[in-house]
Amino acid sequence: MILFLLKGLLLGFLMSTPVGPIAILCIRRTMSRGRIDGIFTGLGAATADAFYGGVAAFGATWISDPLLKYIGWFQFFGGIVLALLAYNLFKSNKPLKELKVTKSSGLKNYFSSILLTASNPGTIFSFLAIFTMFNFGIKDFQGALVLTSGVFLGATSWWLFLSWLTLRFHNLLSEKTIHKINLASATGLLIFAIVAFSKGTYTLFIQ
Repeated sequence: MILFLLKGLLLGFLMSTPVGPIAILCIRRTMSRGRIDGIFTGLGAATADAFYGGVAAFGATWISDPLLKYIGWFQFFGGIVLALLAYNLFKSNKPLKELKVTKSSGLKNYFSSILLTASNPGTIFSFLAIFTMFNFGIKDFQGALVLTSGVFLGATSWWLFLSWLTLRFHNLLSEKTIHKINLASATGLLIFAIVAFSKGTYTLFIQ
């Protein structure tokens, strides 16, 4: 079982490292609101990753099939949420150090992160592909559960590290550089929003 846990830890960590909208949100919220908001954002992503990893580990097609069936709606609304987040960043248009007083609900950050991560069909496809390509040796319920727990812990460790890294080095940046990061973050989120919304629209209304 220790081997399953280690495999899950490695898988969860590696699956979380690519820079995407959640990474941008985690960095942004950590810098503007503090470590707790950044951690809750990461925990939401880790929860969604663990769920998809569990679907792949347990081979639960009765869960994955409906999810893939309605993935267009996840993308559609996920794109809208990302667009609203990008709009708020553009609207603020202030150096991040001036925004530390901003407060928000940790649970709100957590659930919004779950929604945005779940809206990306690439997540579940990636887990399914990895479990198909590599033999993890899962033979029973316990093995699948331990592996899924490892995915969650591995993903969580990445987000904790990213939050720490952001807080550790952001004070070394100038106000001008931080302001540029703010605008770049908003632009990145807007791009992800357009892609997600376009895919959702195509899946729901054109395909």
